[in-house]
Amino acid sequence: MRASGINLVALTCIQAANAIIPLMIVPLVLSRLGAEAYAHLAIAEAASMPVLALVLFSFEVDGVARVVDLSRERDTTRLSAALSDIVSARFFLFLLGAAVAVAVAGWVGGSLAVLLPLYLLIPLGQVFHSYWFYQGIEWNIIPAVATVSARMLSFALVFALVHEPADRILVPSLIGGPFLAAGILSLVYIGFAFGFRVHWAGWRRIWYAVRGGKEIFIGNGAVTLYREMNVVLLSIAGVGAAGIAAYSLAEKAVKMIQACTRPLSQFFFPQVLRGIADYATPSPAAARRVAGFTIYQLGAMLLILGAIPASYALIAPQWAWLAQFAATPDFIRMFAIMAPATIFGLANFMFGSAALNYLGARRYLLMAILGTGLASAAMCVTLGCVVGALGGAICFLFSEAFLFALIMARFWIGR
Repeated sequence: MRASGINLVALTCIQAANAIIPLMIVPLVLSRLGAEAYAHLAIAEAASMPVLALVLFSFEVDGVARVVDLSRERDTTRLSAALSDIVSARFFLFLLGAAVAVAVAGWVGGSLAVLLPLYLLIPLGQVFHSYWFYQGIEWNIIPAVATVSARMLSFALVFALVHEPADRILVPSLIGGPFLAAGILSLVYIGFAFGFRVHWAGWRRIWYAVRGGKEIFIGNGAVTLYREMNVVLLSIAGVGAAGIAAYSLAEKAVKMIQACTRPLSQFFFPQVLRGIADYATPSPAAARRVAGFTIYQLGAMLLILGAIPASYALIAPQWAWLAQFAATPDFIRMFAIMAPATIFGLANFMFGSAALNYLGARRYLLMAILGTGLASAAMCVTLGCVVGALGGAICFLFSEAFLFALIMARFWIGR
């Protein structure tokens, strides 16, 4: 029980560090660089997200499944093979995605050609950050320490070195560099702790590692389309720098809230699977069983949403740069529109990613996510042309709500 509590705290630290500290960097950079320079950074960061999705592939799920039942003492060879296979596959996928991204950025030109390659340090860091391995063996302290340390170092470096628009080129390096270093150190630690080394797995084993996860990857790619790419789509729609900066700030604030409750979802995930083990297909009864585990998480989410205004009022006067949240035009309105998406997103994970996958409706869920992503992308460009950055906020909420409706339809009318 004590070990489970420590692992839950460690997972919470990882999620918080990956969400809260980058969120704190945003208003600092925006206040010092201005909306136009920050908008260039936001567009380049969003454009790097497809590479990150490619690197993650399905390994955060498949990787855990490969090692969860292995013993650290008896199964060293199998643990070494799993780690080598996935690190090799991720490195290959990174090279593939990075080559395409850099070529496209070079064709587009401008600041994207300079900033995007630097933001690829983050996907490269994910190659080495083997969170899935530590989760599978239920020992998350090391990646928690590495991640928190890297994110805090990034904030300190940005605070100390970024002061004017010309410094924007430093930002992706200061964020991605420590994250990459922490990933490498985390991987090296595995070798020392378990007594094995990571090696190139070979093309056959790489193919074996990726061939079974294409459905999850396509689903993750579609999620990237409607969660990560709105900044790029708003830019395509001709939205100005101030609007893109405001939307990016609101989007990161909402994702920070989602990250705070994600450890709870991970904690309840196996309990949901055990709770619906008696059901062979999606049904209203199965949905009610999932709802019993979801209600506690929704309560935590509502508490967080309610606490944010009061917490901000207390903290913002202590650091002037935090006032950038309220000072950014349309930020509060966009955040108010997007905040309810956290409720739908949590429900989508429990009813969709957990329940529908387990109950044999993986293909239906994949098509629902893909349809949502395509509809949201088209809607974002259209509304961006009509109402500006506010269209991105509307699409962010629409996509989660629409996906929730499709998921629940499978339980009630899709049998």
